[in-house]
Amino acid sequence: MRIHALAAVLLACVAGIGVATGQTQAPPPSPPAPAPLDADALRKKIDAYLQPLVADGHVSGTLLLARGSEILYERSFGMANYELGVPNTPDTRFCIASITKPITVMLVAQLAEEKKLAVSDPLEKWIPGFPEGDKITIDHLLNHRAGIPHRVTTPAEEAVPRTAAGMVELARQQKLLFPPGSQSVYSSAGYSVLARIVELASGTTYEQAVAERIVKRAGLRDTFHVTSRAVLPRRASSYLAGPDGPRNAPLVDVSFLVGAGSLYSTPADLFRLLLAVRDGKLGEAARLSVTARPRVAMNGSTNGFRAFLDSDPATDLTVIFAGNMATGALDRIRADLPRLTAGESVETPQRLSVQPVRLDPAVLARYAGSYLLGGSTPFTVEVAGNTLETTGRVLVPISETSFFSPADYGTVNIVLKPDGSVERLDWVLADRVIACPRVAPE
Repeated sequence: MRIHALAAVLLACVAGIGVATGQTQAPPPSPPAPAPLDADALRKKIDAYLQPLVADGHVSGTLLLARGSEILYERSFGMANYELGVPNTPDTRFCIASITKPITVMLVAQLAEEKKLAVSDPLEKWIPGFPEGDKITIDHLLNHRAGIPHRVTTPAEEAVPRTAAGMVELARQQKLLFPPGSQSVYSSAGYSVLARIVELASGTTYEQAVAERIVKRAGLRDTFHVTSRAVLPRRASSYLAGPDGPRNAPLVDVSFLVGAGSLYSTPADLFRLLLAVRDGKLGEAARLSVTARPRVAMNGSTNGFRAFLDSDPATDLTVIFAGNMATGALDRIRADLPRLTAGESVETPQRLSVQPVRLDPAVLARYAGSYLLGGSTPFTVEVAGNTLETTGRVLVPISETSFFSPADYGTVNIVLKPDGSVERLDWVLADRVIACPRVAPE
């Protein structure tokens, strides 16, 4: 208690409160808010801000910025296909990864509003025989509290088309991470189970439910659930940022992420969807599923694809990006563009200065193996030339035990045991350190 009381006094002094007398001094006047830039000045400001990031080759996709219902900025960068020299355009379709999940939530909200399901329904009602299905509810699935692992597939199982029913069978074979409702662990596989419930409650496939209940009602033009075998005009290929430029991402069919990360779209279509939801075109429950929080913040990344949608009712500003090469440049854009648009002074990014070093192949091989992200989600690190690769990321050596991650501009430090074997990876992102213990060598 004494520590808390002392802290309160110190904070009071900093805030200008007269502790001895109990009187409060008037706070200094706030500086005037900067005036928002006009459209032409804003476009020039954004282009100047983006120039170093584009010069580094770390922006590949389409960026859209709007105030209210008016699009102020829409521009594409990089290539939809680097091998064929096909540039990205505003019509290029990208996998929007986990932004698929809010769309699945909208479908569940619509079906609940129509009394075709209830979020309190046990999973057993819809998928009999699922482990702990009498204890898992739809609400648990929506909030990542069912205990279903994030991934229930092997890389080989992610390379061919998958259905929601097939993903349920794969999820059924997995041991739950915890008793339903007792914890929360992010689970894309849980959303694939939700996609199957959407199918059973609506009497259509997930693909048809998206087309009829979302795309048609919102007037979308470029939003689809497709497999790798389907021909999707203007579909972008996905890439990983490497030390010498883009490299092809692994061959993946994102239908294994049905309901969780399986949709392709464009920033313009995502903007149409946002406006349609806010206008109630998808129903009141769907509207509340998006607008109940003070700000809309959607984000997704899978196998090189990256997308985000941020909308703030307080400023009426919306920033949307969808692209085919995830890099840390996109996180900088996401953080800085709202401030720049408001007229604030935002420092132009510096060009990257990363000096790769060449490591002995035996050293790289020692680091390969299986690790746990956050103590629960497994991932594999493999050797790829003079780099390491993990899902959607290239790790570039900058010393014998440190690597640069272009996908998030993080630093990955190898922590060794006294005997020289690997204990863990420390993934350093700004002021955060994510410890990833090693499970097994390759």
